[in-house]
Amino acid sequence: MDSKRFLLKYKKVMIWAGSIIGASALQFLVLQQIDSFLKPPAFERANAQTVTAGDALSQTVQIPKGVTHYVFTPNHKAVAYITSPPNSHEEALVIKDAKGILYQETIKGNIYMEWLGQSNTLVYMVERNNGQEMYLFQAQHKEPQLIYNWPGVDRKVMKIFFSPYLEFFYVEMRDGQNIELYKYTFSTGLNPLPVQDIKISQLSYDDKKDIVYITDQNHEKWVYKDGALYDKNGQIYATQNIIPNSHKKTANQTQLKNEAAKQVQREARSK
Repeated sequence: MDSKRFLLKYKKVMIWAGSIIGASALQFLVLQQIDSFLKPPAFERANAQTVTAGDALSQTVQIPKGVTHYVFTPNHKAVAYITSPPNSHEEALVIKDAKGILYQETIKGNIYMEWLGQSNTLVYMVERNNGQEMYLFQAQHKEPQLIYNWPGVDRKVMKIFFSPYLEFFYVEMRDGQNIELYKYTFSTGLNPLPVQDIKISQLSYDDKKDIVYITDQNHEKWVYKDGALYDKNGQIYATQNIIPNSHKKTANQTQLKNEAAKQVQREARSK
């Protein structure tokens, strides 16, 4: 009789222990999934640093001699580069893939160019008509599309913040001693954010929550989200003034919209 009671108690204890272990394992799995989601994207973003053609290794797309600088897509299936045609004092921007040249144009002055993650979309800025113009190029459209222009030629792109989970990107620019910040969306185009009163020292971007964190030169913290700029007390300081962009072409956003789903699939396959 005592042995039966012992076995019954032992069985209850084992069931209880199994439940605890199972719950702990489930909790660990959930936390692991959350931690995995919150990690930065697994891919390396393309950059627009100037490099010499001699630094290039064997790539899927070949670049010719005379190239001054270039930038590949992350998968090396397309490239944008600057070259000087023979017997010419001008330079040309060339975009090509393994099938050949997709687009080319004559340019002058400084140029900034960067592929937006793995979306196969190139953003670039050139000097034209005593001003600067920013374009987006997507291979399926054959022609670049103007998204903004500025008077003068003194602005410099510092960094582009691109979210592979969302449908837009931010451009950090320097105009003399001032830092400017712009946001691009398919519906509104590229528009300045209301940060003109802030002497920006540092920027960071949460590409999943679409929040820009700003530190000014006095070490005060600011946050831009949901179309508004918030001060250190969490109060709205300014809201974004959307400038109509109907007279300009804005880029088709199909690939950028699909990037979120593709990024989730890439992260799932990497586990």
